[in-house]
Amino acid sequence: PTNAEFLSTLGTVLAMDKKLEESSAAFRKALQFAPQDSTVRRYLAANLWQLHHYPEAKRELQIILHEHPNDAQSRLLLGMVSENSGDYSTAAKMLSSVPNEVEKRPESLAALARSYYQLREQENARATLQELSSHAGNAKSLLLGAEIADQGGDYIEAERLLDSISEPGNTSADI
Repeated sequence: PTNAEFLSTLGTVLAMDKKLEESSAAFRKALQFAPQDSTVRRYLAANLWQLHHYPEAKRELQIILHEHPNDAQSRLLLGMVSENSGDYSTAAKMLSSVPNEVEKRPESLAALARSYYQLREQENARATLQELSSHAGNAKSLLLGAEIADQGGDYIEAERLLDSISEPGNTSADI
């Protein structure tokens, strides 16, 4: 019960079982014995984000970034937390600062595009949606991009994305 490594492993196993509350409790206990462990703190923040406890997740990520300002995974996660919290400025700043991490995840590209639209940065939003549609190359991602453009009032981009669904390689089986 006092071994941070065991508690961290327990937290990870519980998270894999989708027992996020129990997992978070194990991670918190691990941090009592190893408060400098940024990986455990990031895992806790990820749980808190998935549980929609955004202020707590943000606080944990800020602790990590205070010590490790260039931690790409923490910057990505803080961007996602910020976007979900409606702090689009921080979301855009964090997500755009780690393009290699963001381009790996369609949901991160979507969050960045949504943030840009909220900040009235239509060209940046369109460029991000272009990356989303070319990166994923399937109808599901194109529909997500079209939805974000539509929500952002960018009907021309939404229509362009919807039209591209019928292009070869983007079949309805992808939806």
